[in-house]
Amino acid sequence: MLQRILPPEKLPDPSIPIAEATYPSPFPHTLEYSPAARGTWNIVHTGMLVPDAHQIYICAAGCLRGVILTAAEMGDSYRRRFHTLELRERDLYATDQETFLIEGITDILRRLTELPPAVLVFTACVHHFLGCNLTYVYRTLRDRFPAVQFAECIMDPIRQTKAMPPETRERLEIYRLLKKTNARDNAINLIGSNLVLDENSDIKELLKAAGLPLRDITECATYDDFQQLAKSTANIYTNPFTKAAAEDLEKRLGQPFLYLPQVWTYEELEYQEERFATFLASACHPHNFGPAGRFPWEFLHPQGVLFPREMPRRPANQRQSSREELLATLELRFDTLKRQLEDRSISIDVTFTFLPFSLARLLVSHNLHVAEIYVDAITPDDEPNFRWLQAQTPHIRLFPTKHPAMRTQLRNHLDKNGREPIALGQKATYFTGTHHFVPAIEGGGHYGFEAIYWLQAELSKAALLPQDPEPIIKKKAWGAPSCL
Repeated sequence: MLQRILPPEKLPDPSIPIAEATYPSPFPHTLEYSPAARGTWNIVHTGMLVPDAHQIYICAAGCLRGVILTAAEMGDSYRRRFHTLELRERDLYATDQETFLIEGITDILRRLTELPPAVLVFTACVHHFLGCNLTYVYRTLRDRFPAVQFAECIMDPIRQTKAMPPETRERLEIYRLLKKTNARDNAINLIGSNLVLDENSDIKELLKAAGLPLRDITECATYDDFQQLAKSTANIYTNPFTKAAAEDLEKRLGQPFLYLPQVWTYEELEYQEERFATFLASACHPHNFGPAGRFPWEFLHPQGVLFPREMPRRPANQRQSSREELLATLELRFDTLKRQLEDRSISIDVTFTFLPFSLARLLVSHNLHVAEIYVDAITPDDEPNFRWLQAQTPHIRLFPTKHPAMRTQLRNHLDKNGREPIALGQKATYFTGTHHFVPAIEGGGHYGFEAIYWLQAELSKAALLPQDPEPIIKKKAWGAPSCL
């Protein structure tokens, strides 16, 4: 149903004080607007993480435009792994859709110089509307190409708020490509992430200390490397779009899983890392925990912690530093940051982290001035932090990122001292018009106390060094290949 968009001068201010926001939907669902901040990953970028795999999209030209431009921007080596089949109006009533899909995909694959090990096929909402028999389509394709694995993905924005979102479905289908094997080792998989996890993140530090290898699709160079994930003992994930894939892997391959939310406060991190340690102890056999079969609990129990990047480290045989030492170091850095920023406003958006209210709570609890949060919904993982901020900082304003009124918002936000805010996330950067920002997405590939250490440095740098946002936020998929 079409909706009239009011003239700019009549559009209401879409923002609200956090004290007036309702959980889980602070804003009404309306016609959606997409700001000119392109740093988030889409289904094309995520699909390219499967080494040597091919992607085929079947849809109308209007929908194909976005994915075609994405593949083109990634460069020639990625563009060669991408094809489309265009559906035209006449095809909706005069073409057998099953035949169109089977013969179109067959023609594409037979024109390639070498068959790919896997093909991610993206059908669209139109196939759902037409009642296309996709079961028959994929059975026929598998009979024709027995050496190729087909992932049954869907590009369906029409039903994304009522059914499984395309990002979730894609991750489910990607990890369904893992073939069942009787081989099993002591490795742990990190599944569902778009960004390579920092070598010094808490997750990697703990696994190193425990003598457990980590496998991650973002670090796989070949399709055989990717298939090695089927041998691992268990799965962990931090991206909330990965739950369906984790549940499927547990059912198919017998790999238990643990969700580690991308939390930011000390208390939340301590709790999640205790859960992680307990999970590893239960999911892995005792003999996997290095010398003498001992799990390195000193890295997590109340008398010990993980060491973030660049923090002073003792030799391995002396790593008994207390949790208090770590927290004291972080507190000193927060004190320095507070003096540097001098109550400067900070804006956060949901592209920077999956849990923006957790991040805001960390900063507010250290006397930093969070003024704005750009978010369209509040997740269950973030509800306690949302409630805390409502009580402690009712002045914070919430802005939607998709409301059409946002297209006319003045992008020259200044604080009470006439300074531009510091933006965490590309949408906050765009909406505020600031030149002081951190353009990372999805936590920037960091996790845990190490992520706080990284964030402190990034905030300090953003305050000191202005940047031109346009050449940064116009690129699709921060951290992905781009020829721009």
